[in-house]
Amino acid sequence: MPCRICGQEAATELGRIVPYRDYACAVYDCAACGCRFTEHSSDVYERLHGQSASSYARHDALAQQCSALFHAGDAEGLRRLLLPSVTRELVMNALECLEPGAGVLEVGCSKGALASYFLALGHDVLGVDVSESAIARARELFGDHFELPGGPREAGPFDAIYHTGTIGCVADPVGMTRGLLQKLKPGGQLVFNSPNARACRRRGQLWLSSTVPPDLVTLFQPGFWRERFDDLAEAHVEEIRHEPATAWVEEAVRVVGPRWRLRSRGRVEAVEAPTRDRRRWLRERVEHRLRRLPLPTIDVPTDFGIHVCLTRRADGGQGD
Repeated sequence: MPCRICGQEAATELGRIVPYRDYACAVYDCAACGCRFTEHSSDVYERLHGQSASSYARHDALAQQCSALFHAGDAEGLRRLLLPSVTRELVMNALECLEPGAGVLEVGCSKGALASYFLALGHDVLGVDVSESAIARARELFGDHFELPGGPREAGPFDAIYHTGTIGCVADPVGMTRGLLQKLKPGGQLVFNSPNARACRRRGQLWLSSTVPPDLVTLFQPGFWRERFDDLAEAHVEEIRHEPATAWVEEAVRVVGPRWRLRSRGRVEAVEAPTRDRRRWLRERVEHRLRRLPLPTIDVPTDFGIHVCLTRRADGGQGD
C-alpha cells in the first residue's frame, strides 16, 4: 500500500495494536523512507486537551507555574522550571543566540509554557495550536501571542521556528516541515525533536510504550531528516541514547518483554494518565542501583531522541 509519509508503494502492515479498550489500529512500515506509522485522526487533540484525566492535563499545570514567573519578569526562573525536559532544553539551547526582538514561531504551543520563556527574553513570539481550548488558555495566561493555524501572523518570515513532541502527531510531516522552512528568513533555524522508529525496531516492538496512537501516529528514522530537505536547508541531526543505567534496564526489557507491552488504560474519550504502579517503582529502583556501577555504554536510543536543527540556506532554496 502507499506510505502515508512519502507516498511510495512500499508500506507493509506489521500488525495491530490496541492501546485503549475502544481503539485499535494497524501499524505499517515503509521500506522506502523508513517511517513507521498508523492512521491519523485530526480531532483527537482537542479531545485530549479537554480531558482532565488526560496526560495533556500536565500542560495546564506547567503553564500555570510559568505564568507566575512570566508576570514576575523572571526569565531565569522560567528556564530553571522548563529545563528538566530534554526536548525543551534542546530548543532553549539552540535559540539562545537570538537577538532580543527576534521573530519566533512555536508550532503546537499547547497552553504556552515554553513560549512564555521566549516572550520573557523579549522576542516577538507567536504560538499556534490546533486546539481552540489550548489557545484560549495560553492567551489567558500570557496575552495576545497565540492563535489557531492559518492566521495572517503565521505567514512570517521568522528568525526561528520550533516545536516539541509535535512532528509525530501531524498528518503530513513532510509538507509541514517544508512549509515551515519556507517561513524562515535565510539563515533562520527550524528546531524540533522527533520520535525514533529505531527505538522500536531495536526492541522488536510495534510501537513506543511512552506515547500511543491516536496521539502519536508517525515514527522516523534518524537519517530521514538529513535526506528529505537538502534543497531548502542544512541539517544537523543528533540521535540521543539512554544513559548506561537506563540502557541496561531497557536491554533487559527487550530480551524478556513481549512485542507490545502497553496495557489498556481506558477509553480514548477519557484517557487516563499512567499511574505510578509497582512495576514502574521497581524499574526506578533498579535504575537507581545500577547508576552506582561502572556500566559500559550500550547503544539504546531514546523514544523521542532524534534532535533536529534545519538551517535554511542563504539562497532560501530558490535556486533549486
